[in-house]
Amino acid sequence: MSLGYEDQDNLLEDAQDLKFGLQSYNERDDCRAGRSIINKSEIDTCIPRLQKEGNHLFKTGDNEGAILKYEKAIDILEELTLREKPRGEEWNRLDNMKIPFFLSLAQCELNLLNYNKAISWSTEVIERDCNNAKAFFRRAKAHVGAWNSVLAKLDFNKAFSLDNNISTTVNNQLTLMDKAQNGKMPKN
Repeated sequence: MSLGYEDQDNLLEDAQDLKFGLQSYNERDDCRAGRSIINKSEIDTCIPRLQKEGNHLFKTGDNEGAILKYEKAIDILEELTLREKPRGEEWNRLDNMKIPFFLSLAQCELNLLNYNKAISWSTEVIERDCNNAKAFFRRAKAHVGAWNSVLAKLDFNKAFSLDNNISTTVNNQLTLMDKAQNGKMPKN
């Protein structure tokens, strides 16, 4: 039997079983990427759930899993901000909802020794909130890991100026950084 086309005839002669992959979603997975969120109640349940799941993964040491949850939340918030007037009230509200996720991503990347990514995520926070001591502190620690000592000192000092309660921690970090630069770090 011929179909009139050589390539199709070859496929017919050497027929193989087709394999299909199906992925099912349960009702709980209402936060999947690429899905349009229609109403506010979905935002109010989805974003906190992703944050809670990411925090749980972080606490159990699964930084990569936590990163996936935090990035998914940011993707959803980003999709929603695209629907709003830039710098409008709702746009600003949604954009500010990203800050805790950026901070969490910075910490995860620090734990994974991905210093440039940690710097990038911390900078995202600082661009939105220039008085966020935690963002400056995490970026400073990332700069230490990336051997950017001048930038690390600037960020540590800024973090200290924003939050006097971290003076001991900042001083300890600066001391460790100076020892590392002078080659006097204790061996583990």
